[in-house]
Amino acid sequence: MASCYAALSVYSCPPVKRFDSPPPLDLWPFIDRFWGCESEQAEVWPTLLPGTGAEIYLHYHQPFPGVGLGTHLACFRSESSSLGQAGAVGFVAIRFRTGMLARFTDHPLASLNDQVLDLEALWSGAGRVLYSRFLEAATIAERLALLHGFLRRQLRSGDHLVEIAADAIYQRGSVLQMAELATQSGLGLRQLERRFQAVLGVSPARLRGLVRFQKTCRQLFLDPDATILDTALAHDYYDHAHFCRNFRQLSGRSPQAYFSEARGLTHFYNTPRKLCGTVAPQSI
Repeated sequence: MASCYAALSVYSCPPVKRFDSPPPLDLWPFIDRFWGCESEQAEVWPTLLPGTGAEIYLHYHQPFPGVGLGTHLACFRSESSSLGQAGAVGFVAIRFRTGMLARFTDHPLASLNDQVLDLEALWSGAGRVLYSRFLEAATIAERLALLHGFLRRQLRSGDHLVEIAADAIYQRGSVLQMAELATQSGLGLRQLERRFQAVLGVSPARLRGLVRFQKTCRQLFLDPDATILDTALAHDYYDHAHFCRNFRQLSGRSPQAYFSEARGLTHFYNTPRKLCGTVAPQSI
């Protein structure tokens, strides 16, 4: 089976050490990346903002105080979640591509959105066994191999039409009209909306709005010179007030207050995969 261990990158942003690894080729269509953090010091962990993705976190040290679970799903669409402050944190996260969590669970995504659930709720006894074995693993490489194998066993068929349409929204949402998307899909708009709701738990228009919000916030975190106004306009908000309303609706705060605080803290928006070189898995 194809492996991407050779591309595992570890880099440090003291006091937090992070790693980042692409998925094996057979999981590439469904998984964006595996990544994680370790910190031996007390660290204020971020408030997770709503977006298009879904992530599963598996902790091998102290869990986030704001969640309190050793394993948990983060799939926020309409509200944020504060992770709190903790030390001795260590976790591996699985970041699913937009809409692809549905490939790995029988639960409708509508029932998972905006919920904090552990792996047992997703996969019953199999989730419990996975976490037990995860805690026994000694290295990142062992944990990744365990997760790769588990996800392969869970992989099932999906709604290809919705998956293609969701990817089109993620890639071209700012210029893609919903009527055009329905035509490309060979469906009426209402039929497409029903398929989206069944698979993703959101409408195509709602997903497009989340794409815009997520990409705006990501740029504001990763580009230290980005201004709120210019970034919002670049991602097709009408004006500053439009983004501020949307941000307050999804986070409960103004973007000015949030980013003035959060930019100095750890965040979970991914930087390029290769930063400080590549290391062999046995050295981690």
